[in-house]
Amino acid sequence: MGRFLLPRLPIIAYCEKNHNTDFWKITLYFSQRKLRGDFMIDYSPLWATMEKQKVSQYQLLQGGIDNRTLDSLKKGKNITVLTLQKICTIVGCTPNDVVKF
Repeated sequence: MGRFLLPRLPIIAYCEKNHNTDFWKITLYFSQRKLRGDFMIDYSPLWATMEKQKVSQYQLLQGGIDNRTLDSLKKGKNITVLTLQKICTIVGCTPNDVVKF
């Protein structure tokens, strides 16, 4: 498994090759660090969007977001791009409505 930083993006990509199928699995994570300096991921747009769309945390749990991920969102920690996609699907929004840097 390899790890590399994409240039000028706060994303970490993990690559893993499946030896049975010769396909590569690439998992992207938002990083807690920029290339220059620290920053915090801000999920406050998510809570505002959820309130506007009348979506509860319970609905996120029912849609496949687990308690640990909800805790990460509340604490401004990393989430995967797949989780971001799930949240956008459940809430009916875009990534800009979920996260701000």
